[in-house]
Amino acid sequence: MVLRSLRATLYLSAAGDGIAVIARRNLEDHRAVLFAGEFDGKIDSHRRLAIPAVFAGELSGGVVVARGFERCISIYSAEGWERIASEIRELPVTNAETRRLARFIFASANEQEPDRQGRIELSRAVLLYAGITTEVSVIGTGDAVEVWDRDSWAAQLGTLHVRMAGSSNSLDVFPDASDEGRSAA
Repeated sequence: MVLRSLRATLYLSAAGDGIAVIARRNLEDHRAVLFAGEFDGKIDSHRRLAIPAVFAGELSGGVVVARGFERCISIYSAEGWERIASEIRELPVTNAETRRLARFIFASANEQEPDRQGRIELSRAVLLYAGITTEVSVIGTGDAVEVWDRDSWAAQLGTLHVRMAGSSNSLDVFPDASDEGRSAA
């Protein structure tokens, strides 16, 4: 299903064990891709992961695989990686936290092209970091795709559910009806 407006095109797609949404916005020739969806996957005996088909098109021009922040693996499109790398490079190198962040991200980064079957190879180091052996959850997080150990993702999702239920209004992202009523009065 494709939904269109003046500012965005939203693609909804069902594939395998999940549903994914890929949104493209065309604003002043700047195209933003939104990776969304959750899929089950497996790491094969050669440490390869088949990228879900709904993400594969946006990642076909090459990917960068790096450590994620919460014990997962992050997969960026070439454009997404350039944005992340640029943001890190703009931080002051004289700051120790900046240097630690750069080491954390850049030391694990690995550029590659998916093979003809849409698979990428994951290094032993990132698999060990994320605690991944075989069963994984592949999720879209907006600008990137994350790969989680399936059990770790289930635990993370449970924690997220509890935290978001209690904090969504404090983020001013999802105001409740009572907030809307007060601002309109």
